[in-house]
Amino acid sequence: MIKIEFSKDSLLVSGHANFAPKGQDIVCAAVSALVTGSAEIWKDLPSVKISIKENSYSFHFLEKDDKLAWELKFLLSHLKIIASNYPRCVKFVWEG
Repeated sequence: MIKIEFSKDSLLVSGHANFAPKGQDIVCAAVSALVTGSAEIWKDLPSVKISIKENSYSFHFLEKDDKLAWELKFLLSHLKIIASNYPRCVKFVWEG
């Protein structure tokens, strides 16, 4: 299962969806595309600290501007849609 943990200053995405065999898993592909794309956009921002490990992305938001807030809202809304459509594969935890 992919676990998405969000709080006001961090986002952690980890795990595997296990929806289909490796290379055929559309749930993993969707989450990976969104998270990897966000990491690419945010990698040079001083207000976001990113840690990427095998099967895990961690984002720490040191401060938020309007553009980052909009991009984060976009990412979270899409991740929530995936979690609601595939509840056995993706768990979304909203903290605080």
